[in-house]
Amino acid sequence: MNTITQGFIEAGFFAETSCFDSSEFWTEESQHLIHEGQADGDIPSDSDSDDIDESSLASLNKFVADFVAKAGSLLDGLDETRVGHDLYFTYAGHGVGFWETERWPDGIGEKLDAICGQGEIHFSAYQDDSGATKIDIYIG
Repeated sequence: MNTITQGFIEAGFFAETSCFDSSEFWTEESQHLIHEGQADGDIPSDSDSDDIDESSLASLNKFVADFVAKAGSLLDGLDETRVGHDLYFTYAGHGVGFWETERWPDGIGEKLDAICGQGEIHFSAYQDDSGATKIDIYIG
C-alpha cells in the first residue's frame, strides 16, 4: 500500500469511525443507535487498515493510481500522506481539502481539486464468516 493510499485510509477512518469498539459495535443496542443516527460512525473505533476487505483495497488502490496518473508532476515533492488525506476529504465533499489554497503552494491545490472531483465515499463494517470485522469501502 502506498503512502497516498495510507493517508486516504487515515482520513476515512477519522471521518467514519464510531464511538464503539469492536466488542460493542455489533451489539443490538449499538447497531440501533448507529442506524437511527444517534451515534456517529459506521466502522468500529479499533478498526485498522488490515481490516479492509481485499476487493475494497483493490478498488481503492485503483482510485488512487488513477488520481496519481492524472495529477502527474503536480505531486512531485508534496507530502504524500497529506495528499491522501486531502484526496479523501475533497472527493467526499468535506469542509477541508485541496481547495484550501493556503495549504498548498503555487495554485497546486486548486489544480488537484479540479483533478480530484467529487463523489461518494462510504466506509462500512460487516462481519465475515468467522465473525471478524471487515471494512468495505465504497467509492462512487
